[in-house]
Amino acid sequence: MSPPPIVRKTATANFKIIGPKFGKLVNAVARRIKEMSSGEVVQLDKTGAFSTDINGTPVTVTREDVTIAAQSIEGWLVESGDGLTVALDTTLTPELVNEGLAREFVNRVQNMRKDAGLEVTDRIRIHFEAPSRVSEAVQRLSDYIKSETLATQLTPGRDSAEHWEKWEIDGEPCEIGISKA
Repeated sequence: MSPPPIVRKTATANFKIIGPKFGKLVNAVARRIKEMSSGEVVQLDKTGAFSTDINGTPVTVTREDVTIAAQSIEGWLVESGDGLTVALDTTLTPELVNEGLAREFVNRVQNMRKDAGLEVTDRIRIHFEAPSRVSEAVQRLSDYIKSETLATQLTPGRDSAEHWEKWEIDGEPCEIGISKA
């Protein structure tokens, strides 16, 4: 079984061209163009022509007879050009959400380090208070956060850290405290 298509192609009739070309069959041809499957539209797009039968009359629809549109399936970002299609799965998994929250946390800590006048090589201790969603992400990715911020300690809860600051991470309130280790 093949995977589902990432792009659904549709065709609409270009009446300025098909009117004179097909005469009295124009409405039937336009209806058949509208009913074309995504596979038939892809074939037309690739080969430049699509042959069919309208009321017992063989008809060939060409690329200039139609306007082709592409619709991405939900959860995918798709771009096409020069015969190449690239699709990116934009579904956010819980792991990706946690990684994003941890990166935002690191960004806030790095800003605090800079504002506190700490040296790039200074080791720090981090304490934080945050809602469960942010707190869980920080704890799950604590090794990454400690590595990025040169933290020797990353602990939930308040303490007497030298520098405390209130932040917002993905719409959630968060308080972070840092001290030189």
